[in-house]
Amino acid sequence: MWLVVQHVESDLSTTLAEVFQSAGIEPTVCRPFLGDDLPPADSLTGLVALGAPGGAADDDTPHLVRERDLLLHAVLRETPVLGICFGAQLLTVALGGSVQRAAHPSTGPGEVYMADGTTMPVMNWHRDEFVPPPGSTVLARDGHGDPRAFWFGRNAYGFQFHAEVDATLAGQVELDAGASFPDSIVNTTIDAGRALLTRLIQEST
Repeated sequence: MWLVVQHVESDLSTTLAEVFQSAGIEPTVCRPFLGDDLPPADSLTGLVALGAPGGAADDDTPHLVRERDLLLHAVLRETPVLGICFGAQLLTVALGGSVQRAAHPSTGPGEVYMADGTTMPVMNWHRDEFVPPPGSTVLARDGHGDPRAFWFGRNAYGFQFHAEVDATLAGQVELDAGASFPDSIVNTTIDAGRALLTRLIQEST
């Protein structure tokens, strides 16, 4: 099964739901913070860990310790894994990297510079950032040169930005930023995130 781990009480983003639907996948949603049990790694065909407030290196919250262990074992089994924002930070720590307070925290639309020379519009909402794990490949950086996406092993990916952004998430970011983002920019960001997720999910099935 494809597992989506959520860390906040909200509906699955419509962007991510549409990507799964187009791939013919009906994911199982798990909310460990509400008491849901994480399944064993050998039951998974894919794993997505989503965003949250909090610290990814937290050793005092049992379900986060268990989730990092699940992420590690999924990667070792070469199961497709995607971590987004906090989920990417959990993945980083699980793989031996680290998380630190962001030198350039960002809340709102921006862009990242991909390793292939292209740029991608993204939605940012983070105050912490990952230091990619040893042996990983940096796939994208922001305008300050800080890593914003990495690839590890066969098919594990971490994105600091919110590729799953939809209109609801964009509205939450606006509230936190105390700003209003132009619809055209939000829509472009949603489309770019959907395209990236579609490519990754399709390549993993």
